[in-house]
Amino acid sequence: MRSQRNISLVCSHCEGKAGDVIVGGVLDLPAKAMHAKLVCYMNEQDDLRKLLLREPRGRLE
Repeated sequence: MRSQRNISLVCSHCEGKAGDVIVGGVLDLPAKAMHAKLVCYMNEQDDLRKLLLREPRGRLE
């Protein structure tokens, strides 16, 4: 089966905390500050967060 969506991530690890940084495959939101982008994603596109947390190698914390 082929994937319908490709998202590029950089996986990081700092002081025991793992995290992923999206570097490609997701359109940028036209907001002036990162907090505004966060709020927009939380309110309108929460499926992206759920995809990254629940995919076969996701991190439920």
